[in-house]
Amino acid sequence: MPGEISKLFVVIGAKTAEFEQGINKVQSNLQKLSSVGKKITLGLTLPIVALGTAAFKMAGDFDQSFRKTNVMLKASAEEAEEYKKGIIDISNPVKTKRRLSPYRQHHSGG
Repeated sequence: MPGEISKLFVVIGAKTAEFEQGINKVQSNLQKLSSVGKKITLGLTLPIVALGTAAFKMAGDFDQSFRKTNVMLKASAEEAEEYKKGIIDISNPVKTKRRLSPYRQHHSGG
């Protein structure tokens, strides 16, 4: 009987050691995943949030500046809307480049 009890302790001890190794391996893998998640958050999510914040602020600044300009010009609602469309149209880089191409050719000697 004492020999059987010592065998039981050896078997239980071996199973416990395997279990602890497995738990340690899982814990290590979870820490690696957590690290990857933090890197993704810092490298991807934060810049997107910053870009969205900047775009929102720029839109607010544009709107506020536009309102001040309308007050100075004493423009009607229709005139203000036309003026606003013109500003947005001019700010489109593709349209602006096309519009300026003949000007550049004329003034560059080409």
